[in-house]
Amino acid sequence: MCLNMSMTDQPIYLDYHATTPLDPRVREVLLSAYDEGLGNPHSTSHSAGWRAHEAVEAARLEVAKLIGARAHEIIFTSGASEANNLAILGACRERGAGHIVTSAIEHPSVLEACRHLAEHEDFSLDVVPVNEDGIVDLSKLKAVFRPQTILVSIMLANNEIGTLQPGKKIGAIAHEADVLYHADATQAIGRIEVDVTEINAALMSISGHKIHGPMGVGALFIRSGTMIEPLVHGGSQEAGIRPGTVPTPLVAAFGEACRIARVEGFDEQKRIGGLRDRLLAGLQAKIPDLEVNGSMAHRLACNLNVSLPGVRAEQILLKCPGIAASTGAACATGSQKPSHVLKALGLAPEQIDGAIRFGLGRFTTQDEIDVAIEAIMQAYESIT
Repeated sequence: MCLNMSMTDQPIYLDYHATTPLDPRVREVLLSAYDEGLGNPHSTSHSAGWRAHEAVEAARLEVAKLIGARAHEIIFTSGASEANNLAILGACRERGAGHIVTSAIEHPSVLEACRHLAEHEDFSLDVVPVNEDGIVDLSKLKAVFRPQTILVSIMLANNEIGTLQPGKKIGAIAHEADVLYHADATQAIGRIEVDVTEINAALMSISGHKIHGPMGVGALFIRSGTMIEPLVHGGSQEAGIRPGTVPTPLVAAFGEACRIARVEGFDEQKRIGGLRDRLLAGLQAKIPDLEVNGSMAHRLACNLNVSLPGVRAEQILLKCPGIAASTGAACATGSQKPSHVLKALGLAPEQIDGAIRFGLGRFTTQDEIDVAIEAIMQAYESIT
């Protein structure tokens, strides 16, 4: 019988790409910021405001350290989707018109922002394909650049299949063509080493809740000298680029999550990668025809996306309420549309229907992986 849990039990959580559990150390910072009664960080006439400002600036420095940036280049947002829109819409509107390049497997917040500019404003758009491993073809990328190209937006790591894009090479191509490079680093931060200078990024988006921080906070890196137009008007906060009161507790907790990611995140990926490989081996032992979607050589250690033959992924997960995994990206859940990422890889409809995304993380254990393998297998055998 497949693993079952009562309503009070927690499932085995294997959906770290959708969101990550709040680290207890981050929770402590978050609650302390509320308990201390910090004021508005933009209030300059009393100690409550000063202390809030100090907490925000300390967090800004931690975000900057994580990606090799300078503190004044970090703008706080509500998350990566806002940061992506601010980067793309803001940078393009600042320039008035031009040509944009992105890839076929970007997050919807990137694709839809680019399409909006192409459909409703004075911009043109090229969407570059990926190969069967989910990696952008650099020759095709370079071929679509033209004198009017002003921005290329390509993620560092994919949220569904975990594949890594060659950020340094993309940045070099953009730099040579004098084109702004926006990197959506939401899934990459804390999982691989990212340095904005090494990849020549002018803009980079990140999110708090993908690195064991709180939901509702993220950041946009804007390289010094890069001009963007604000999406919101009405205040001078965040250098006038993102008006509105900065949420001090969320930002302070986000900073702590970035600190932990910088100090511990990359080493813990080795352990997580071992668990991912154990999960894959366990599933392959029982389902020889199982297919891995995306490159295994160029992939986040925490990601596994597989297609199970002859079944719908929804059937499997419905039979395993004690396993929290995904049939696709959480941001697209409810759309009832096949994954645009898996379609871009050239997968057949039945392969897409049978695809399950597993995301492992900081609190995943070997015992949980073994239970998950058994649960998935029992569900699969009951259907087939």
